[in-house]
Amino acid sequence: MRTLAPALLAAVALLTALTGPADALDRRLDGQQVTDRLAGNTVHIITADRDPISAYLGAGGSMRGRAGGKSIDGHWSVHDGALCTAQQVKAAAVCDTVILRDGKRLFLFTAAGRPDGELTVRRGNPDKF
Repeated sequence: MRTLAPALLAAVALLTALTGPADALDRRLDGQQVTDRLAGNTVHIITADRDPISAYLGAGGSMRGRAGGKSIDGHWSVHDGALCTAQQVKAAAVCDTVILRDGKRLFLFTAAGRPDGELTVRRGNPDKF
């Protein structure tokens, strides 16, 4: 029994070392940071379901693009620091927290904390949405 305790402690320490730094490098973007990164740019999202979405997020809140082979003509905003999008003008918005991981990659998480996709940003409207 005495030899099991040090081995167990070593295993817990190793697990903490392996998982801790990744979490420490995640940073939730605040509302201004989300707006600064996304307004006037095109986003490409691979959702948690592996569905691709590409859309231009106009500085005034318009959102145009494609999702699942269909056109998007909706709107976007930032509410309580979360990115809120609606793929059609009259649709209700869905809001996701934006997390910056490793100082480079952007990820979306639902209000319940579940992964909702990975986000990349391209300057301007290169796809002419």
